Amino acid sequence: MSEGNCTVRDDISEWVIAAVWEQFVVCFIGAICNAVSIWCLLRCQRTGKAVKLQLICIFSLQTAICLVTLPFVTYLYYADFFCLENGVPKQAQFLLSILNSILLQGERLNFMVLAVYRAVAVLYPSKYRKLVITRIVVSLQLGILMFIVPPWIILGITKGFDFSRMSGSVMRLQFRNGTSFHFVRALYGIYYCLPFVVTFVACTVMMITLIRQRQHAKAFSKKRQENMDHVASTIRVVLLTNVLLDGPHVVFHLVEDLELATVITHMAFFLHLVLDPAIFVGMNRNYREEILQKAPLVCTAGSPHCPWRSCCPLPEIDKEPANEDDNSI
Repeated sequence: MSEGNCTVRDDISEWVIAAVWEQFVVCFIGAICNAVSIWCLLRCQRTGKAVKLQLICIFSLQTAICLVTLPFVTYLYYADFFCLENGVPKQAQFLLSILNSILLQGERLNFMVLAVYRAVAVLYPSKYRKLVITRIVVSLQLGILMFIVPPWIILGITKGFDFSRMSGSVMRLQFRNGTSFHFVRALYGIYYCLPFVVTFVACTVMMITLIRQRQHAKAFSKKRQENMDHVASTIRVVLLTNVLLDGPHVVFHLVEDLELATVITHMAFFLHLVLDPAIFVGMNRNYREEILQKAPLVCTAGSPHCPWRSCCPLPEIDKEPANEDDNSI
């Protein structure tokens, strides 16, 4: 079917409709799950500031994606695919779409940093203790922001913040040729491939090392192993989930003329917005118990018997050094 210069592909229209509904459901459930994860981390009193800050940044980015940008770009994609007038000014389309790309790229880079941190924690525990401080984590967050934002601002300025054709996301803008095309392709490589490769390598090294350590750890008690795996293991599972979902997503973003495969891949990819917080909270017994008990209603912050005082124990390796600057967060 076609309207003017726009053509609707009837062969994949049902898939597009399914993808749109799935993304709206993901936005709703994902916003709740990520908010619960942030709440759990804020209530937890025994997790180091640096580790807590890393995780809160990730879940905050995912919350913003679910509440603000993903519903918007999903609507734009639907309107563009079915040749509908969306009624949104081009500048607003660009700004909100670019924000969606910035948030997704920031999330991806944060997972990359988290994966590197966990790999260092497994390989070089003493060096990890020197890195897991709030000051360094804050610096990394600022570095990620400066790494992502300027290129998109430059692209926006050069194009007057107005693109003649877009399909829901800045990273899927249609450039036929010219400097902008090569610039966007370069951003693909940096923002998609680099974080995925680094995260994949870090997770692979971490898992191989853990397997070898466990094979030689028969002298340790079962209780000791459980304590070491309490929260760190949930982080590893979240990282692996992202690698598995992001792999096909990266490949199909770099391949053209596979629209149906791209639709299906994005349906799988956006599931991480729900799976990440669900795994993080679901695998943590203390988080589950406190949520079920509705801790905010029965436990005050000053209560000496508050069960949150014994929640989420991390191994000593994940706690900040005693001389860490507490005012830096």
